[in-house]
Amino acid sequence: MGKEVLPVRLDREIIEILEEIVKAGFFPDKSKAARELLKLGLEKFNEDMMARISSLVDMAIKIERDAKEPAITIPKLREMLILERDRW
Repeated sequence: MGKEVLPVRLDREIIEILEEIVKAGFFPDKSKAARELLKLGLEKFNEDMMARISSLVDMAIKIERDAKEPAITIPKLREMLILERDRW
């Protein structure tokens, strides 16, 4: 995966936390610490979003079973949501 530079402004408090993490030896420098922690945060965010989508799809399927008609009627959206849920 190629890397790109992303200029970003961080609060002093966050910089101090990154400095402490580097001092503790977890990462060689603040940039690496920020990159890895951002990556972890994005992975967690993605997991949470997939869990929400899965929950919504499960709810829609239950409604369909109870009502005996589609809960989601937008063409192909239902199938796309189910496929995405099953992918994870």
